[in-house]
Amino acid sequence: MSLKVESKIGKSGCIDEDLFDFLSDFTKFVKLLPPQYQSNIEATTNECSISAGVMGQFSLKHLELERPKLIKIGTDSGKESLTIWVQLKKMDAYDTRIKITISLETNFMTKMMIKGKIQQFADSLVDAISQIPPQLIRQI
Repeated sequence: MSLKVESKIGKSGCIDEDLFDFLSDFTKFVKLLPPQYQSNIEATTNECSISAGVMGQFSLKHLELERPKLIKIGTDSGKESLTIWVQLKKMDAYDTRIKITISLETNFMTKMMIKGKIQQFADSLVDAISQIPPQLIRQI
């Protein structure tokens, strides 16, 4: 059974290319997550291993990178498939819009238990990305 969640659309004051470069590096991307999601995460530039309670342990990696518009992240194995699309759209030099889509293949019971949490995660991630100051991206 497929669960698909789309975040609200956020607005960043960062240049789209700078934001893409920042978000496409897992070691930097993980720093954006709310503290409750940061526990038990190990990250390298191209891969991230997560221990996620009910969902168990899984690894995420880049599935597709289209600079500066799309970062597609996902699992490559396991019984439950997860894909996250981070879409960036340049509106102006310092106006980049952000949207996150999360797709998860899971059973009906798990879907019912986690749908709200996945939606909250997607929206909070957009909020976190939207609040990154342009000068911080260049420092990390």
